[in-house]
Amino acid sequence: MNPDIDELIQCEILAVKNILDLRRDIIYITNHERWAEILKSYKLKDDDLGDSYGESITKIGYIFINLDKTSNVKILKQAIFHELAHIKFPRTGEKCILKYEKKYLGD
Repeated sequence: MNPDIDELIQCEILAVKNILDLRRDIIYITNHERWAEILKSYKLKDDDLGDSYGESITKIGYIFINLDKTSNVKILKQAIFHELAHIKFPRTGEKCILKYEKKYLGD
C-alpha cells in the first residue's frame, strides 16, 4: 500500500472518530484475503463485496476499505465515514446511515 494512502486513512479515521464522538479503537484492513480470514475467524459470512466501498464488523471495531473501489479521496472519505457510522450506531439501518453521511459530508 502507498504510504500516503495509509497516512490519509489513519488521519481520516481520527477525524471521523472525533466527529462521531467514537471512543473505541478502530482497525482498518485493505487486503480482501485478510478480511476474509478475519470474517471466518469470527464465524461471519464473507459477502461478495461487489461494488461496496467497505464493510465493518461493528462489535469489534474492524473496517475493511476496498481500495479497488475507493479510487479518489472523496469516495475514500465517504467509505470511512460510512463504516465508522455503522460502528457508532450498530442498530441503525442503511438508509439512516446514508442520511447521516449526507448530512456531514454533503453529496
